[in-house]
Amino acid sequence: MLRLVEDAINEASACVAVHRDLLDPAFVPEIERRLALVNDRLVAILTLPRA
Repeated sequence: MLRLVEDAINEASACVAVHRDLLDPAFVPEIERRLALVNDRLVAILTLPRA
């Protein structure tokens, strides 16, 4: 399940990078910030010790 989330984050980040010119410039920093936040949380979850 977490790999699916990781794939979605990567795909969304790639879409933002490719279609940056089509997005409202006022929203791009917030979109990137939120994608980075989700990615950071995912990395934290994936690096938790397994029981």
